[in-house]
Amino acid sequence: MRSYWIGQLRAVGSPGRLAVLSGHSAPVTSLAVHRLPSGPADSTTAGASGDVDDTGVAGTTPNAGPGPRLLVVSTAGDSDVIVWRCGPAESGSGREGATTAALTHLPLEPEWTLLATGGTDRKVHLHVRPPGPTGRFAPACVLEGHENWVRGVAFCHVAAAAAAGEGAGGGGGEAAATELLLASVYGRIWRLTPQPLAQEADAPAAAAAAAPAAGAPPAGVDHEDPLARLIRRYAPKPHVDSHRTRYVATSEALLIGHEDWVHGLQWAPPPPPAAAAEGDGAASGGGPAAAARGLHTRTSAALLTASMDRTMVIWHYEPSSGLWMNEASLGDAGASCLGYFGGVWGPGGSAILAHGFTGALHLWRRPPAPTPAPAPLGSGPWLPSHALGGHFGPVVDLGWGLDGGCVLSVSEDQTARVHAGAVWRRGGGGGSGGDGGAEEGERERLHWCEIARSQIHGHDFRCLAMLATPPGSNFAYVSGAEEKVLRVLEAPQAFVDTLVALRGGEASAQGRALLAEGRRGHGFGAAVAALGLSNKAVFEDDAAAVGGGGGNAGVGSGMPGGDYADGPDFVPCAAPQVVREPPLEEHLAQNTLWPEAHKLYGHGNDVFAAAASPDGSLVASACKAQTASTAAIWVWCARTWRPLAQLRAHTLTVTQLEWSPTGALLAAASRDRTFSIFRRRDPPTAEAVPAAAGGAAGDEAAFELVCRTKAAHGRVIWSVSWSLDERLLATASRDETVKVWRLPGGGGDTAAGAAPVLAATLPQFPCAATAVAFAPTPATNAAAAGGGEYLLAVGLENGAVQLWKLTEAGPAADGSAGGGGPALAATRLWEAADAWCHAAAVRRLRWRGAPGTGGQPLPAAPAQDGGRGGAAALQLASGSDDHSVRVFTFRRPS
Repeated sequence: MRSYWIGQLRAVGSPGRLAVLSGHSAPVTSLAVHRLPSGPADSTTAGASGDVDDTGVAGTTPNAGPGPRLLVVSTAGDSDVIVWRCGPAESGSGREGATTAALTHLPLEPEWTLLATGGTDRKVHLHVRPPGPTGRFAPACVLEGHENWVRGVAFCHVAAAAAAGEGAGGGGGEAAATELLLASVYGRIWRLTPQPLAQEADAPAAAAAAAPAAGAPPAGVDHEDPLARLIRRYAPKPHVDSHRTRYVATSEALLIGHEDWVHGLQWAPPPPPAAAAEGDGAASGGGPAAAARGLHTRTSAALLTASMDRTMVIWHYEPSSGLWMNEASLGDAGASCLGYFGGVWGPGGSAILAHGFTGALHLWRRPPAPTPAPAPLGSGPWLPSHALGGHFGPVVDLGWGLDGGCVLSVSEDQTARVHAGAVWRRGGGGGSGGDGGAEEGERERLHWCEIARSQIHGHDFRCLAMLATPPGSNFAYVSGAEEKVLRVLEAPQAFVDTLVALRGGEASAQGRALLAEGRRGHGFGAAVAALGLSNKAVFEDDAAAVGGGGGNAGVGSGMPGGDYADGPDFVPCAAPQVVREPPLEEHLAQNTLWPEAHKLYGHGNDVFAAAASPDGSLVASACKAQTASTAAIWVWCARTWRPLAQLRAHTLTVTQLEWSPTGALLAAASRDRTFSIFRRRDPPTAEAVPAAAGGAAGDEAAFELVCRTKAAHGRVIWSVSWSLDERLLATASRDETVKVWRLPGGGGDTAAGAAPVLAATLPQFPCAATAVAFAPTPATNAAAAGGGEYLLAVGLENGAVQLWKLTEAGPAADGSAGGGGPALAATRLWEAADAWCHAAAVRRLRWRGAPGTGGQPLPAAPAQDGGRGGAAALQLASGSDDHSVRVFTFRRPS
C-alpha cells in the first residue's frame, strides 16, 4: 500500500481513525513513530491541515488537540523518507532506496530528535532535528560497515558504565550517565557516547600542545603516533552534535549466529523498577538509578533478531567477556516454516510475537519465575502458545458449513482454512496466547481461530462449495483452483474429534449435538507423499506402524517411512492428531490436511465458480470462458460424482453460481452483463445418471432455462443472491449498482420464459459492488398491509460492508410491477466502521444459517458477547482481497 492511516484507542476501547497519510508513490516499507515532548517551544497548530510541501506531497492530518503529539517517519520503495507532523513536515530522497527508519530523542537533550535510516546503500544514515516548530532534520553522520542491505534499525537507551568501570569513552558526570545503543540489520550494534561539546572541541588543541616538538625522540611507547593523531584530528569518528553535547558513534558489537537474512530486530522493553534494582546493577553501572529513570542497564538490555533461517535469537551483553552473546534461540524445526520477517517483545519482556512468510503469528511465552528475583530475559524456558493467524493472499471465496458454525475460506495463497469459535478454557495463571488475559473468575470463552488447514494447493484457489451431508456421513466440500479439475475433500477422523473437543465436548450442547450425529471421518488424517500432488488418507494403523520405525518416525511421518536420521526437516509428512485447544501454526501447517475423495474432470479451462445445492445432492461449476461452448455450466451428481448436464446461456465467464434455498432454481451471473436462471424439472436419481461421462442430451432435459436477462447491468455482474422465499434475486455489478429483481409467480412456480421484473435499484455506490447476500430470514410482516421486509448485505470494492432493508412499498409508479408484486423501498441500516471494514475489495459475503450450511443455530446470547439475552442474532462472514476473513454479529429484537 502507498498510504497508511493513524488510529487511536479511546478510553472506552473503541478505535477511531485520526488521519490517512498519502504521499508515497511506491509501497511503504517501514514506519517509525516518536512522541514529541510537551512544551510551548515545539507546539503545533490545532486543527486539520492538508499542507503541500516543496516536494508536492500532500497529507490529511488530525487535530493536534490535547492528545499525544507524534512525529511519524515513513520509508517506501520510491526512495523517499517523509516526516509527518501535522502535515508532511519535510521529505527527502536519496540515490539508494531507504527501507527502514527509527526515531528517538537524544539522551541528554530530550527535545532533540534523532532519526536513523537504512537502505540498499548498505549504510546507516543519522539525522538530527533541533527543537522548535521550524526544526528540520539535518544529516549528521553515516555509519558504514554493512556488507548487505540494512533492513532494520532500532534504538535503546542504557545507563552508561561508571567512569572507572567499562570505559565509556571519556567524560564523566552527567555526560556519562546515559548512552545510546543503535542496532542495525544485519547484526551490528553501535554505541553513541555523549561528550561535552566544548571538551571535544578543545581535545585537538590540547593534544597538539602536549605533543613533542618536531624531530624530538618519543618519550615512551605509550605516546600516540603522530600519524594516528593526524588521522584522529582530520578524520574524526562519526558523531551527532547538539548545542551542548557531541554523541560519538563507535562499533559496539558484530553479531554472528544467523544463517540467512535478518529481517527484523527490536530491543526489549525496560524491566520494571524492582527487577532492575534487584539485578546485577553493579556490574553494569548504576542499576537502581537506571531503574528510577526507566532505563536499561547494559546487562538487562536484550536484543531480539528475526531471520529467514527460521530462528529468532535473543542477544545479551556478558560483562565478564565484554561480548554480546546468544542467550536463547526460538523458532520452528519443521519444514513448513519459511522464516520470520519480524518479531516484537510483549509487555515486560515475558512474551515474543513473530510473523512469517505464511501470514501467521508465532507466540512464545516465558512462565513467571517461581522466585521473587526475576531471571534475565533470555533465560528460562520459552513455551509456544496459540496466536492468531490468517491468509496471506486475497480471500476469493468462503462459506458456512460443517456443523453450521464453521467458516471455510479459500485464498490465492493456495490454502483452504477452516475457522470456528472454540470454547477455550483458560486458567487464572496459564492461558495460551489470545487477545488478552482472562478476567478473574472467567472459566471459558468463545474464541474464533483457525482449526484446520484442509488444503495446501499448488495453484491459486478460485471457488468453494460446501456440501450438506446427513448425520453419520463425512463432512465434505468441493474446491476449484487455477486448474481444470474440481477436487472433493472429506474430513478425517482427527478433524471430527478436534471439532468436538473445541466445541466443548460432552460438557456443551454443541459438543453433544456433534457426538449425537455420529460423524465418521475419511481415515484418521491426510498426508502428501514425496513428489505427490494429492492428499492421501492416513489411517491409525499406519501411524502405529510408524511408531516403531525409528527415532524421527514418531515426529510424525504419518505413513510408513523408516528412520529419518537427518531430522524432522526430512520427514515427508507429519502425523495428524487430535487437539483440545486452539492449535499452533506448526500443527496447522503439517497435521490438519483433509484427504481427497474424488476429482472431477470435464472443464476445458480453469475452474472459476462452484455452488452446491442446499440438500447436497448437486454441484454446479463453471470455468473461465470467452466462447459460449466453454461458458457452459456443468451439473454434477454428488452421490456418483458424474456429470448430469451442461447448461448453456452465457458467452463469457460465469462469475458466480447460486442455488435457491429449496434447490429448485439455479442462478448464474456472468461477465457478459447478463444473469440467467435455470429450473430443475425432476429431482435427479442415481438411475438417471448416464454411464459415460459428459452428460447426454436427455439428461439436460432435467433442467430448463427460465430466463436470461440481457443488459441487466452496464458492466460485469460479480455476485448474485436469492431471498429465503425465492421471490427476489439481487445482483451486484461493476457499474456501481445493486439491483433487486422479482420473479413472476415466485420461486419454483416461475414459468419458463417469464422475465424477472426490476423491483428496486439501490442508490449509486461510490465504487463497484462486488458481493451481495440476502439474510436467511423470512420476510417479516408479509401478510400485513404494506408488504414484507428483507435484509440484504452488500460488499464494495473499497472494502465497505453495508446492511440494507428492503420494504415492499406498494405498486410501482410506472405500473411495471403490477404483474410481479409491489415495488421495494431500500433503506441503509448499517455500515461497517472504519476500524472494522476491509481495506480492499470484498469478494464474498455469506450468512450463517442459510439453507445447506448445517444445523447449528446461533444461540440467542452467545458466550463471546457476554449474554445480552432476549435478542436473536445473525452472523455474516466476509472475505476480502485484504487477506482477511471477518465475522459480523447483528442483533435484532426477538
